[in-house]
Amino acid sequence: MDIDRRKFISTAVKGSATVLAASSLPGFAYSQGTSAPSKYMPVSQLKKPVAIAMWDYSWILRHHRYGEFENWDKALEGLAERGYDAIRMDAMPQFVVSSKDGKITNEFRSIKDGWVPAMWGNDYTMSFRPREALIEFLTKCKKYNIRVGLASWFLQHGTERSDIFTEEGGLFRAWDETLTFLDNHHLLDNNILYVDVLNEYPTTNGYDWMKREMNYNQFANDILSRLKNKYKALDFFFSLDHRLADFDLTNYAALDYHIWFNHRGGIPGLSEVTQRDQSKIDYRVELKNLQAYWAANKSSLTEWMNSTMSAVSQAAAKQGIVCGNTEGWGPIFWYDHPELDWWWVKESAEVCIDLLKAYPNYKFICTSNFTHPQFKGLWEDVKWHKEMTRRIHAL
Repeated sequence: MDIDRRKFISTAVKGSATVLAASSLPGFAYSQGTSAPSKYMPVSQLKKPVAIAMWDYSWILRHHRYGEFENWDKALEGLAERGYDAIRMDAMPQFVVSSKDGKITNEFRSIKDGWVPAMWGNDYTMSFRPREALIEFLTKCKKYNIRVGLASWFLQHGTERSDIFTEEGGLFRAWDETLTFLDNHHLLDNNILYVDVLNEYPTTNGYDWMKREMNYNQFANDILSRLKNKYKALDFFFSLDHRLADFDLTNYAALDYHIWFNHRGGIPGLSEVTQRDQSKIDYRVELKNLQAYWAANKSSLTEWMNSTMSAVSQAAAKQGIVCGNTEGWGPIFWYDHPELDWWWVKESAEVCIDLLKAYPNYKFICTSNFTHPQFKGLWEDVKWHKEMTRRIHAL
């Protein structure tokens, strides 16, 4: 970390002393259940849709020399230029949290295993400092008027951290300590759009014991209730991507349900792209097959997508909450390659955003899984991003 950045962190930490003093006043701290007046509002109270980018853990694991998030100002400025006004990011609670004996680890080393291109996260072995990074990055988000959905994929990311992943009750403790840490640094404010406690619950995460939890509705609603009871001004939920009818949304502040045409099945080439094994794949053939399939099946695929959106909208309306999608709409996996292009990612987003005109309770909307600087072929099409975010804001 360079000298200027250490000065920034030092100033931020010293400044938190004033915040801590003020937070002892009734009604100041977020954990007290009230917030200072602001033009912002939590996701549950949004009147107009926000265009949200899924920045996952790339914001920190590619924040290094040669990384696309090396300069956070540049990345955030570029996002704002493209018309996005929110991000969903991994707050790394599994690394912010202390060990059971109260020990805090400030730096972790993330090991890159193999040289298959990484679509998200680190492409190189690197080290990161989650506590310092959160202070700096969230402060910069305010600077560029980017609202933040705090999330967690709860992955080990090649680190030696393992204790919190086996600790029963560890998910709540990780979030509780992380939110308290942010509150102590005056960052748990109205720029926080929501907290997604666990990504694509209950399966897509590194919390192995929890995946075996049979009563996943009780587990989720208990944690949501406990967090909401302590941090009353925040909105909490678990993001989902399958078996919607099986979920009890009682304590969910919003429904973030991830949908892709990929889920429909039968679309050629997607599993090959996912593998990223360039020794076995001729992307020219796969892309040609995909183009032919899309041309022949676009109508039926669009009908399927519309029916899925309708089910999500109805489920949210039944519970009296808003809904959205922070990951979608065509493929789940895609990346820059000389024999691939981004036409289908773009066209599927255009189709889906237009479909959302029929569902006014969709209030936070993505354009794809790939709204990051590392996906250069899509990121550099500024005009397309501006048009998509314009359409989202016009819904």
